[in-house]
Amino acid sequence: MFTVYVLHSEKYGKIYIGYTSNLQERLKSHNELGKKGWTVKFRSWTLVCSSMHAALVALNQIIIDL
Repeated sequence: MFTVYVLHSEKYGKIYIGYTSNLQERLKSHNELGKKGWTVKFRSWTLVCSSMHAALVALNQIIIDL
């Protein structure tokens, strides 16, 4: 299973859309553990919504639609 998720950084007014097989660990990475990457610059992140899907192929269309 894969999860598509949308994060919001209220402090910076940024939105991030991603996908993962482990949402809790990924959120922890965005907010605490990550040392580099785009999301590190705009901490902290709040989960706006998420949706679970069985196929990775379906995720690509969902992300494009967002």
